[in-house]
Amino acid sequence: MHHKRYVKSATEAITHVQRVARNQHSPRPSCYEMPYLMLQERVLCNREVKLCFLNKQYSHMCTVGSKQICQHLPGYSIDEMIKFGLDALDIAGRSNNSYIFDGLVRVDIFKANDGRLVVNELESLDAEYNCADVGKVAATDEFLELYWKGKIFDCISNLFE
Repeated sequence: MHHKRYVKSATEAITHVQRVARNQHSPRPSCYEMPYLMLQERVLCNREVKLCFLNKQYSHMCTVGSKQICQHLPGYSIDEMIKFGLDALDIAGRSNNSYIFDGLVRVDIFKANDGRLVVNELESLDAEYNCADVGKVAATDEFLELYWKGKIFDCISNLFE
């Protein structure tokens, strides 16, 4: 989020990234930092839905900060979005990065220009999971507290084995 640039073509994107990279390695580097680069199609409707899953079960739709997240993406029901989120978890869970599935996962989805649902991001234990329903947040807090207590207990008990 150091820099967001909307470009009209892949060629323009490559040219811009090369210019930023050259500036980064010049004797007088620019103010940009580029720890990683993410190129993403700009969508006409940038609504995003953030779904929280606890132990691969849908828990709630999140709000992040004071920004209210849209309840639905046009053309999709909440059930369709939840199924899409579960499918995304299933596909991602087949990779070697299974640490992300230690119990709390937030699936961020949006609608691509062609109408398909697209995963924007999978977040794990450090995700924002707030919502208006205090009970859902309390359940997530309780999950995290038990999770971290269990991890600490495992670390300590391993010292005495």
